[in-house]
Amino acid sequence: NIGPKLLFSGKDYFAYNFIDGDFILDFIANKSTKKKDVLDVFKKVFEQMYTIDKLGLNKEEMHHPVKHVIVTKAKKPVLVDFERCKPKKKQHNVTQFSQFTISGRLMHLLERHKLKIDMLSMLNRARKYSERRNRENFERILELLK
Repeated sequence: NIGPKLLFSGKDYFAYNFIDGDFILDFIANKSTKKKDVLDVFKKVFEQMYTIDKLGLNKEEMHHPVKHVIVTKAKKPVLVDFERCKPKKKQHNVTQFSQFTISGRLMHLLERHKLKIDMLSMLNRARKYSERRNRENFERILELLK
């Protein structure tokens, strides 16, 4: 599932379940968060990004998703804020989230968890995925999360 459960909608509005949790940066910055938890959350977000790519949609703003991913107490990442999501011929969800994982602001937080994602490898693998969006190229991105 992607996003919170839709409760109801009308012509110009919709409402969904309240998500009790922390924004992704707060989750990562929390001293009680374990390295394994960060890696699991990243992998789950990447899987959702891959699904959205396969649906032919672009969520936008996933290169800086600080207010777009809420991590629940059960450590499940939930995507929110789909107002800019729209169909596109070229989807960039996986590649945008790849950029986020190697951003300077995030790198400092990841170092606390003894996590280092090789920037050049991530850029190269994201580029290959962008050229050919398939499961094999997607899995090569996930291999960097260790």
